[in-house]
Amino acid sequence: MKAITKIAGFSASFLSIFILMNGLALASLRADDNDIPKLQNPITVKYLQTNLKKSHPRLVLNASTEALLKKKLKSDPAVKNLYEAIKLNAAEIHHRPLLKRKLEGRRLLGVSREMLYRINMLGMVYRIEKDQKTLSRINDEVIAVCDFSDWNPSHYLDVAEMSLAVALALDWTAGKLPANTQSKAIEALIEKGIKPSWPESGNSPGWAFGTNNWNQVCNGGMIAASIAIAEKDPELAAKTISRALDGLPHSLVEYGPDGVYPEGSTYWGYGTGFRSRPLPCWRVPLAPISAWAIIMLSRKVPPSGR
Repeated sequence: MKAITKIAGFSASFLSIFILMNGLALASLRADDNDIPKLQNPITVKYLQTNLKKSHPRLVLNASTEALLKKKLKSDPAVKNLYEAIKLNAAEIHHRPLLKRKLEGRRLLGVSREMLYRINMLGMVYRIEKDQKTLSRINDEVIAVCDFSDWNPSHYLDVAEMSLAVALALDWTAGKLPANTQSKAIEALIEKGIKPSWPESGNSPGWAFGTNNWNQVCNGGMIAASIAIAEKDPELAAKTISRALDGLPHSLVEYGPDGVYPEGSTYWGYGTGFRSRPLPCWRVPLAPISAWAIIMLSRKVPPSGR
């Protein structure tokens, strides 16, 4: 069986399973074309500490979705075949050299996406198999990128995707990485991921309240990073998530009135995927995020209804 080539960012792999399990019940809902309310924003340090799940995994996967996935692996041939392909991809990653900070032009995005791909594949295998070999490779991958001088904040998509990758690595290994690796990763998420998104000028970066895919990708990456470091720096996590909740509706309006995305289908998938990932991270249903999910899922259906 030939491994699937670069199932990047889960847009073609587990994200499909996640959306199927969590979104089908919402997808039939329709919001009024002009009714895109500003999200309520209750995020404070206290709120975060009260409502953020303490158990792992809590990014993309949670206990219920993971249990359903394991059940599907025994009963659903399509899910089983997809997982077999993921395992082949993960096995191939073991033969690749660790990543280096090599820019293409002004971008590190290729490296960040490769890291996200590797953690998607290795991480999913580790969640199912819990094998030491996969855990060891995840550890090596995390150390390699956290030792970079920076994650190229001049092009923030690079930071966002790298931040999501490292956050997923921490979350999906659920405390099984060596303590020094966990500390290194959390420090990197703070110093190389989140803090560069808060300019010294005090102004928000353009993507934070923009209307294109950068809003969704960068805010999504920062939410994931903030969840990963919330216990270490709750103030930074809370203010970053709060900014994201204020900023994300600015990109949501682009889905109206009938789900046609002005940047085309590729960027539709790119932005929507990053918007979807933080949703399972709360201990109890979070009203503004739940409302946002309903509106997003109804707006993403194009006029064809497909």
